Amino acid sequence: MKRIVALSALGVMASALFAQGLNVPANQSKEDWEEINFEFNSSILSDGYPSLLRLADLLSQHRDYKVVVTGNTDYVGSNPYNETLSLARANTVKNFLVKYGAAADQVSVAGEGKRQPEVDNQSKEGRFMNRRVSLQVTDGKGKSVKQGGIGEVLNTVQSWQDQMAKKQQECCDAILKRLDKLDDILAAVKALQGENAALKGELADQRNQINTLRDRLENPPKPAIEPPAAPPAKPV
Repeated sequence: MKRIVALSALGVMASALFAQGLNVPANQSKEDWEEINFEFNSSILSDGYPSLLRLADLLSQHRDYKVVVTGNTDYVGSNPYNETLSLARANTVKNFLVKYGAAADQVSVAGEGKRQPEVDNQSKEGRFMNRRVSLQVTDGKGKSVKQGGIGEVLNTVQSWQDQMAKKQQECCDAILKRLDKLDDILAAVKALQGENAALKGELADQRNQINTLRDRLENPPKPAIEPPAAPPAKPV
């Protein structure tokens, strides 16, 4: 059910795909894997779901594929704190990929802290872009695997939506089957109730008969007293 709930949000995500998944930095190709951005001082995943679902599906179909997930932060805070935070962000992405089809050994994580800013940290927008997780995917021969264009991403989203619809239909069918059986169960219960009432009546009759026999045994009827015999008549 958790998976179905998560997938039900894909329609909304797809409509916002341009806003959250297709705005790539100048040094990044549109076929490179989307960089996943995070809110300030947070490792909660709130971005990049379509790309991550596509990657999870790809990893599930190709078990020789590997992905390196690298977390980054902006320049606010100490180096040790940001290294911990960047690794937490990378692990959040890994957990998502594993949850939706990737094997744990296909995903490795790293945390760069604030050592690898992508843009200048002086602006609010720049700091947001630096709070990111990057993805590097390779096949079994170590060759880089690209995400592809928007068509491929949307095809993956549609595939997941189709799977969601199928699972929902299967769930509804199972419920309807149970409801069909419910009428039979109710009829059987009513029949058992009737049999139970008849058994209670028979049991009551048997108890009455037993009580009657017990009374007869405990209080048997007294024998009748015969009158004394008349004396023999004297001869005249």
